[in-house]
Amino acid sequence: MGKGLFTIDSSISRDPLTAPIVRKFAANVNQFFQEFSSAFVKLSSSNVLTKENGEVARKCNQVN
Repeated sequence: MGKGLFTIDSSISRDPLTAPIVRKFAANVNQFFQEFSSAFVKLSSSNVLTKENGEVARKCNQVN
């Protein structure tokens, strides 16, 4: 119950650029979690701008 793929999950496994990465992590789940946790720490330590210092993107693919 509740198991399925998001469209992006399915797409990255078939894309020629990302499929090798998917296979690498599928073959070594420990490496996936090691690299994911490293990226998560880096992302969470960045200084996010908020309130008057930040900017909300009205369209994610364009600069306001």
